[in-house]
Amino acid sequence: MRGIRYPINSSDKSVVEWIGDFVFRAGSDRLAATASAEEVELLKKLARLAHVSYDEALDAKLPDGLTLRATGRERAVWFMAQGLGSVFLVFRGTSEWKDLLANVQVSPDVYGKHRIHGGFASQVSRKANPILEAELARLPKGCNLHLLGHSLGGAMALALLASSRLPEGLGNVEVTMIGSPKIFHDMAPSVQELGARKVTLLVNHGDIVPRLLGDRKVDISRHVKHIKQLEIRDEDLPALANYKHPDGLNLVVLRGSQALKPSPLLHDQVWLDPTALAGMKKDPVTDHQMVEYVQSLDSLDPSKLGRSGLLPSLQSLRTWGDATFSEKCADPSVDDCR
Repeated sequence: MRGIRYPINSSDKSVVEWIGDFVFRAGSDRLAATASAEEVELLKKLARLAHVSYDEALDAKLPDGLTLRATGRERAVWFMAQGLGSVFLVFRGTSEWKDLLANVQVSPDVYGKHRIHGGFASQVSRKANPILEAELARLPKGCNLHLLGHSLGGAMALALLASSRLPEGLGNVEVTMIGSPKIFHDMAPSVQELGARKVTLLVNHGDIVPRLLGDRKVDISRHVKHIKQLEIRDEDLPALANYKHPDGLNLVVLRGSQALKPSPLLHDQVWLDPTALAGMKKDPVTDHQMVEYVQSLDSLDPSKLGRSGLLPSLQSLRTWGDATFSEKCADPSVDDCR
C-alpha cells in the first residue's frame, strides 16, 4: 500500500516515494474511525493533567476532584494524584539537560522481559527512583492505575509498565502517551502481555517526535553519534530503525478539527510516517509542545466526533472520578483508595 516505486536515479527516489505515499495518504482520513466524544473528553482531562507536571505548584494546579498523593524530584520527575478509586502517576517530559541525555541514549537495554530504549529504561529504574518505588509499593489493592505523560514522560510511563514492577492486585491499568516515541526494540509485546487494559498514543498530526524512532527513512544516527557525552557504539546506530510500539496500541491522531483512530495496519505505514509531514508550513517541533496538544483537543469540532456506548456519558464526566473508571476499590474501607 506504499507509493509506486520507479527505476530512477537515487537522488530523485525519495521525491517519488513521497508523491506515491501522498496520493494514498490524501484519502486516508476516510480509512480511519473517529474517536468518540467520551474518549476525547477523557483525553482532554489527561492532557491537562500531563501539562501540570511541568509546573512547580502542583497543589494549586490539580483539576477539581483530584488530590495530590505523592511527588518526587528524582531522575524521572513525577507526581501521583488520586480520586474515587483511581491513582494517576504522571511523568514530566523533557525539561532539563539530563532529560535530553535520556532521549538520545538510544542503545537498547534488557529491562524486565523486554529490550527497551536504554535512556527511557534508566529514567525509571528502581535504583534511580527510591521514592517512586516506595510509593508504588504503597498503592492499595483494587485501585485503578493510570500511567501517563507527555513526550519523554509517556515513554517512561510505558517503560515502567514493561518493567513488571507494578504491585500485584491492582484494578485496571492504563497508559496514555502524548506525543511519545517508540520504546521497544526488535520485538514488541502486546498490550495484553504488558498487563494493561489499554495503551493509548495521542499524536498531533504535525508532531515529529512520535515519528523519529523506528522509521528507516529518518537517519538520526548521524546526529546522536557526535554527542561526546554518550557511549554509543557505531554498530548500535542502525538499530534506531528497529523500535516499535506495543501490538494493540490505541492510536488517536489530532488532524484539523478531527480526532481520528486509524487501523493498526496503517499506523506505521501512513500515520506515523515522517514523510506525512512533508510540505507542512508549521514547525513540527512546535506541534510537539504540550500546550499545542491542549489547544488541539480544545479546538476539535464536536459534530465530527463519534459515539460510543462503552464509556460513560458526557454528563458523567463532570468529576474526575467519573471521567476515569466507574469501578471502586476492591476494599472500600481503604482510606487511600477513596
